[in-house]
Amino acid sequence: ADHGWLASVNVGLDPDGKVRQLPYGAALGGELLLSLAATLGGGSGAINRTFRVDFGIRAEDIDRISASDVLAGKVGRERVAGKKLIVGATAVELHDFFTVPRYGAIPAALLQALGAESLLQGRALARTNGIAGAVGLVFIGLIAAGLRRRRWASALTAIAATMVLVEAA
Repeated sequence: ADHGWLASVNVGLDPDGKVRQLPYGAALGGELLLSLAATLGGGSGAINRTFRVDFGIRAEDIDRISASDVLAGKVGRERVAGKKLIVGATAVELHDFFTVPRYGAIPAALLQALGAESLLQGRALARTNGIAGAVGLVFIGLIAAGLRRRRWASALTAIAATMVLVEAA
């Protein structure tokens, strides 16, 4: 407790049972606590709000060290010096796994690390409103209708280019 921070690790599931977002924090026992991802990632949102995790971040790039190797002195200080560490269980028997897009079932500690990285890298995904998505689809539909007499390859290329422009906008 002298060398760590208190943080919430609560996770909510989407209706399909997957985790796509993490909370900025939670009220626990009358105390407001930032979530672990927000604490490590420097996130500052309303306690009752969530942010979407960017699962485009490569989970395999997040350094993992066995706790037994640390305790046995097999890990050099330089590998952990100046870093924030998440100590978590990864044994399947502990059932501390969540199903997420792209990776399937991952340990809770890795989920928190991906959330923290999403915030650290400024990659917490934002939802678009329904109107912007509908306008984009109508625009793509109009382009597709205008290309119906062209070869399918050039029509697909035009639609793909339009999708990129709509996403960039």
